[in-house]
Amino acid sequence: MSESKPTDPDEAERSSREDYSRHQAAEPYRHRFGHLVPRWHEFNALYFENRLIVPRFSIAPVHPRRLSETRINTDYGARTNIMFSPGLMFGTDRRLVRTDDPDARGVIRLIDDRLLGEMVKQFVMEVHGSLEEGWDGYGPLYAREATRIGAQMGRADPAAELPEVHPRRRAFRLAGAPVAASWPHLFRPDGFYAGHVTLDHLWRRGRVRTGTRDRRSVVPGVYEYLHFLAATGRHARLLEVLGREVDAAKVARVPGLAAAERGPQDASGRALPVPPADPGWVTWNGGCVRAIAEGIGARRAFDGMPILADALQDAGCDSDLILNHCRAHTEHTANCWVLRLLGTPDQA
Repeated sequence: MSESKPTDPDEAERSSREDYSRHQAAEPYRHRFGHLVPRWHEFNALYFENRLIVPRFSIAPVHPRRLSETRINTDYGARTNIMFSPGLMFGTDRRLVRTDDPDARGVIRLIDDRLLGEMVKQFVMEVHGSLEEGWDGYGPLYAREATRIGAQMGRADPAAELPEVHPRRRAFRLAGAPVAASWPHLFRPDGFYAGHVTLDHLWRRGRVRTGTRDRRSVVPGVYEYLHFLAATGRHARLLEVLGREVDAAKVARVPGLAAAERGPQDASGRALPVPPADPGWVTWNGGCVRAIAEGIGARRAFDGMPILADALQDAGCDSDLILNHCRAHTEHTANCWVLRLLGTPDQA
């Protein structure tokens, strides 16, 4: 009697994909998938009560500052797809992997950590039914589940316990602390990866490290000019010039930031129309929204953007483009299109 085949199309695709990747793919891929699939099942039982559905695994290019990504479906509609950077999986990214052995202990530990981090996102998607879009996928639900797992690790081995996870820094309260988007690899103690990998070029402790990358050089004479403004008491102009330098440094450090701040974009970076602003938003509750937006623009206090989103939502704004931009885990400049939409003067 022939072996029965899965009747569910998703299950049939998953089963055939797993069989191919583990037994028919080219050797480097087959070797890695042979590690990932059993490890996924182990983590699913240990941390998620076997509530997750086996995803599709891929080794393909991901975001430049990430080592892995989880997508809600594949490009043809199958279930969750977890993707891993070839530079990590094959040891070809020499900024990251500092050993000629792609199976060194530290490399395998980092692969396992990225698998676990993506499984937390998968759990939030499948069990909680949320993409946490306004948080770029690393919101309160992700932080809560990551914290739970970190505490569970500590119950098995007190030395392995990981600290509490936060969605993002708020003001200066959590300055210097790693955030959810970098869990668990930046929560590990020094030496955990045995010197086999370095993470300095990735998001580290809430800010971008760019290694030896060239920074925008300061225009000759700018320091003298800043000193002159300070000495003559022209503090407003001093803050304006300093703000321009800060924004220019951000744009140099984060490619694409200038375009993202000019106007809304889709996932591919294509410009989208700016949604219309309701005049009632800025006059709501005595001009609360306008006051918050002006304060953010004048002082470049961009950590207040999520607060602006809350105020806009209370005032009746239901535009995902506006709210998600305010809540996104990203940097902003004084040219932020949401601030301009609300009539806040560009301080740059």
